[in-house]
Amino acid sequence: MALIKRFNKRKFKKALKYFLLDEKGLDNTWLRTPASQVYLRKRKLYGEQDKKIFANILSFSERECLNILEMANISISKELRGKGIFKTIISLFERIARQHGYDGVLIENVLNPIIIPFLVKQDYIQSPPPTDKCFVKGF
Repeated sequence: MALIKRFNKRKFKKALKYFLLDEKGLDNTWLRTPASQVYLRKRKLYGEQDKKIFANILSFSERECLNILEMANISISKELRGKGIFKTIISLFERIARQHGYDGVLIENVLNPIIIPFLVKQDYIQSPPPTDKCFVKGF
């Protein structure tokens, strides 16, 4: 089997759109390629607990709930790290979430300290404890 030496942006984008347009009620999935894997979930934020955590980050205003696209467990193959794949995934993730009418995006379980400054630079806000491994960006 040949080693995949690049990330296929077009295929990743197509898979992400397919997930968002799914009419069977699929609300979570893994997007796996030889170069990367990402867990995605469609989520509605509502209720007092979510408002306490995200009120300062996302604007609940008069709305009952917010539609959020969530990403977790992002993994890039060792051979392809440092080549901008994470940045590409995040950029596609945000753009497609906006295009499909989501109110914001949530990146969950950020354990790699190298990623944190990048997310902050991209205007993500770290959620307060106990969910402080999450980064949120509203649109």
